[in-house]
Amino acid sequence: MTDTDATSVEGAPTLPGLDPHSTARQEVKRIMETEKRPATFVAKQVNVQSSTFAAWLSGTYAGNNERILESVRAWLDSRKASARTLAVMRRAPDFIETPSSEACISALEHAQHAPDIVVVSGPPGVGKTQACEIYCKRASSVWMITAEPLWSTSTCMLVDSLLEEIGLTERMTRHHSSRAIVKRVSNTNGLILIDEAQHLSTRAMDQLRTIHDKAKIGVALVGNETVHARLEGHARDIEYAQLFSRVGLRVKLGGAKKSDTDMLLDAWGVDGEQQRAMLRAIARRPGALRGMSKTLRLAFMRAGVEHRDTISAADITAAWQSISNSEITMAA
Repeated sequence: MTDTDATSVEGAPTLPGLDPHSTARQEVKRIMETEKRPATFVAKQVNVQSSTFAAWLSGTYAGNNERILESVRAWLDSRKASARTLAVMRRAPDFIETPSSEACISALEHAQHAPDIVVVSGPPGVGKTQACEIYCKRASSVWMITAEPLWSTSTCMLVDSLLEEIGLTERMTRHHSSRAIVKRVSNTNGLILIDEAQHLSTRAMDQLRTIHDKAKIGVALVGNETVHARLEGHARDIEYAQLFSRVGLRVKLGGAKKSDTDMLLDAWGVDGEQQRAMLRAIARRPGALRGMSKTLRLAFMRAGVEHRDTISAADITAAWQSISNSEITMAA
């Protein structure tokens, strides 16, 4: 029995009498060839060590082949499940420059070209992160980092992330790290962009202020409402005074605007007035446009299963309840 004699595992069930290992190998090799994937990529997907997977793929593995086959079959099954999901999933619209995202992008432009320190804040789900990602694609010399909750007590994590983002990987002391960052970004007309900036410690914010002062480049702090609250609430504190005095622009984004919502609904192709009203109500809740987009995705999947191109009020209700387990409250 050769690999070429076997029936496709992913395309059809294994027939009686066929070697399951040969069948699986043939299917994996077909996928690798069709999708131009190296064995190392597939090994990582299958969650098997690369050398072990390569030996199994060539038929020379002397270990537990059944364990490898089980992992490969699970991976092939997950691919089929993914294909079924994608078949009924409506592709989300490309980036839509809503009024809220336009305000964020304008602030980033100011930060980079002034150069200045800007603070952009707003509730979750209004498009801040997406606007930052789009700006990074459009502009040169922009280094974007997403802060994490653990950073609230650490400056080291900010410095290490900056070093990695600007391409400096050699080990060095903290003092030399800061000097290396300043040297690298000076004279670049660049921008250091921190998303989820509410997670930065006070010292980390002051470190950014120092880099801004020495390198003469822009710094943008983007996050939720607490970013502004911390700066304004502590404006007279010594540890915040230098940073507060250097902030050249503050942009406060409110909740999702009706114009934001309507532009996205147009892009999704939602025309029914009842459906649009329901989705506007969802966009007014915590999570805003993100929650509305997730609801739309699930609603279109539900419609796709029934081979419908449009979504109904029932689709939206079912999708929203699966996300929030609550009712859609319409505006009075």
